[in-house]
Amino acid sequence: MTNTLDNSNLNPKITVGLIVYNGEEFIAGAIESLLQQTYKNFEVIISDNNSDDKTGEICKKFCNFDNRIKYIEQEYNKGMQENHNIVLEKAKGDYFIWMSHDDLFQPEFFSVCLKEFQKDKKLTSVFTSFCFINKKNNILKSNVVLDFDSNTICDQLYKYWNISSCSLEGYLGWSSRDVIMYSL
Repeated sequence: MTNTLDNSNLNPKITVGLIVYNGEEFIAGAIESLLQQTYKNFEVIISDNNSDDKTGEICKKFCNFDNRIKYIEQEYNKGMQENHNIVLEKAKGDYFIWMSHDDLFQPEFFSVCLKEFQKDKKLTSVFTSFCFINKKNNILKSNVVLDFDSNTICDQLYKYWNISSCSLEGYLGWSSRDVIMYSL
C-alpha cells in the first residue's frame, strides 16, 4: 500500500458512512473497494459498534494509510440504528451513502452516480445495479439498473422491487431498504 495524496484541506464531495460490528473477515475488502474508486474526493467514516474481534486493528491500519478514512470506536454496542445515525451526523460531503463492512463497490461507482447528478440537478438520489454475493464471490441475487422508461419512480420501484403501494408523496415509505441503502 502506498499512501494517497494528502487531501485534508479539501471538502469531500462524498461521505461514505461505513458501519461495522465484528467485521474482521470482510472489512478490509470493503475499504479497499473504496480506495480503488476512480473518483477520489470522498471521506469514509467508520463507526465500529464495539466489535470484539480484530475489526478495530484493521480499520486503524487503513486510517494510518489514508487520511480520508476516519474511525470511531463505540464504547458499547449502540444498536444498528444509532450506529447508522452516527456516521450520518459526522458526514461532511455533499452526497452521502451508507456501506456495511461486507459491501463492495465497483471502481466506477462514485463516478457513475455523480454523472447522473450532473445530468439532472433535480435528482435527490442515484442508485445503480447491484448484486448479493457469497464468501466465494458467487452472485446470489442481482438487480438491474432502472430503465427509466416508465412514467414515475413508483412504476420503477414496483417493477423491480415489488413495492405495490407507492406514491411520490410516500417516497420515504419504501419497504425495500436496498434502494435507500445502496443509493448516493
